Amino acid sequence: MYYKKNVIIAALVNIFLASLVLGAVPAWDTTFGRADNESATSVQQTSDGGYIFVGTTSTYGWGESDAWIVKADYKGTRIWDAAFGGKYYDAATSVQQTSDGGYIIAGTTFSYGAGGSDAWLIKMDANGNKVWDRTFGGIGNESASSVQQTSDGGYIIAGTTYTYGAGGSDAWLIKTDYKGLRMWDKTFGGTGNDSASSVQQTSDGGYIIAGTTDTYGAGGSDAWLIKTDARGTRVWDKTFGGTGNDSASQVKQT
Repeated sequence: MYYKKNVIIAALVNIFLASLVLGAVPAWDTTFGRADNESATSVQQTSDGGYIFVGTTSTYGWGESDAWIVKADYKGTRIWDAAFGGKYYDAATSVQQTSDGGYIIAGTTFSYGAGGSDAWLIKMDANGNKVWDRTFGGIGNESASSVQQTSDGGYIIAGTTYTYGAGGSDAWLIKTDYKGLRMWDKTFGGTGNDSASSVQQTSDGGYIIAGTTDTYGAGGSDAWLIKTDARGTRVWDKTFGGTGNDSASQVKQT
């Protein structure tokens, strides 16, 4: 019995030390949600040391699912949350704290817009109240996967469009002013299915986009990196992948 106890203690110590080495021991973790399905897709630390995250909720709100925004303190304790949507499927996919202390959210809505699903942009104040929202799209299905406030106070959105572009789906880049009004948009892609999943403004004032392409590359789908100038005109693009399916989900300038 003594030998077995020593073995168990030694095993637990080894697991603990391995966890420390691998960084697998969380300081804390918190769950949010109730009886139905909830998910989180994007998180950012806020200027007060807490966190803002967005996702989808089927518990709260008004329809099949709603865009869900949750503000937590530095320990992950919920301070407030808000749900936005209509009677159909709506979701939030990207969030960033804005220069005024509020938040900008990108997502997808089937409840509002022109038809099918639309890319959706929501501006909130620091207390979680909606200031305005905008939809972008046509008769096909559109979605927004990433948003960032730009140096001029406006916003850059990356997503996917089936209405515009060359064929199938195309990667879609939308530039708006500070009120969310579209200034210009660009599509990238060919006859296959292409999409954009992440965008960031670069130090030269242009944009870098990560996504997935079925049109270009080695085979199947490939990870896709697109560099544009400040007006969204493509400067270069590169694909990464082999004969299987490859994709890119996030990009950041180093």
